[in-house]
Amino acid sequence: MTVSVGVHVNADGNPCMGVAILLVFLVLSYFSCLLKDVKVKVKGVTNIAITDENFICATLDWWPSNKCDYNQSFNPLMIKSGGSLQDQIICQFEKQKQCPTITKEDNGFVKFTFSLNALIEKKNSNEDQLNWNPNNAIYLMKYTVSKEYNIDSYELGNERCSERVSTRIDSVQYAKDITKLRYIVNSLYPNATRPKVLGPTEFYDKEWFDNFLQHVGPSVIDGVTHHIYNLGASVGVDRNFISKVQDLYFLSKIAQTFKDGSTAVKEFTPQTGTWIGESGGAYNGGGKDVFGSIGALLWHRLMGTKVLSISHDSSPYLRTYAHCSKKGNGITLLLINMEKWTSFNVFLVNDMNLYPDELT
Repeated sequence: MTVSVGVHVNADGNPCMGVAILLVFLVLSYFSCLLKDVKVKVKGVTNIAITDENFICATLDWWPSNKCDYNQSFNPLMIKSGGSLQDQIICQFEKQKQCPTITKEDNGFVKFTFSLNALIEKKNSNEDQLNWNPNNAIYLMKYTVSKEYNIDSYELGNERCSERVSTRIDSVQYAKDITKLRYIVNSLYPNATRPKVLGPTEFYDKEWFDNFLQHVGPSVIDGVTHHIYNLGASVGVDRNFISKVQDLYFLSKIAQTFKDGSTAVKEFTPQTGTWIGESGGAYNGGGKDVFGSIGALLWHRLMGTKVLSISHDSSPYLRTYAHCSKKGNGITLLLINMEKWTSFNVFLVNDMNLYPDELT
């Protein structure tokens, strides 16, 4: 695939400041025989959304060591400890033999999210909704305070609203449990170092989420987290994995799920944000040579937090993304050509229209 780029930019009023610097990533590459001219418009006057500084994060799953084969450089990096076996973990802080330690480079900066066991004293039944016992969580928190560890946030439980799990927590009970977690965090940590509280760490289910958000009080949670693994199992497990990655319409389905979740958050808890607590496209992925680590690293280093509107009237197989650059002035573009037999000759235009299309 080849792409040539022509630029026509007026930088006045650009929220990214200064002259726009346009950088193109070409992610998918095929032999191509057709060439199409495409005019790509970037609305550089104002941003349409802002992402968090920790848009890219990694999960240290409670999982076999051969799954944890990351070898990338992120700085800063949000790390979450939790995952599949999270609700079976009991924390103890005694002298251990042959216990691995986590280290970071001297110039590295890491934010840490610790996921807590939500099933302590809950029966293995969908009918009995006992209150969460926070004693082990309090033990962990007091230890972090005594060591002056900086914990960015706490989560409670992992994927407990599904009918498929052996111990399901209903939405009202989970609202009570996470409210208790908020009270404990507020009691043990001073304002300056107080961790955030995140939940419910679930796959999005409209009825469960709506009911949970209606019953959780104001200022209880700082981020509404849900999980997205829309591709299913990754390469090596699912023989159709690669075809799913290249299927535009299959990939687009998840957009509606995220939109529904965001709408519920705005309606019931507008003071919080929507977080994707776990993703990566596919479970059993994220490791070396498996899924997207290089792409994530490039995004982390080059794409800033201000999101710009970008559009074109060509093939839907040309995916376009625009952000203010992470460092310095300008705009960073990500262009992905998913068209197997077509190349695009791209002309970039900075659209200076201040108003939405429907008002002009």
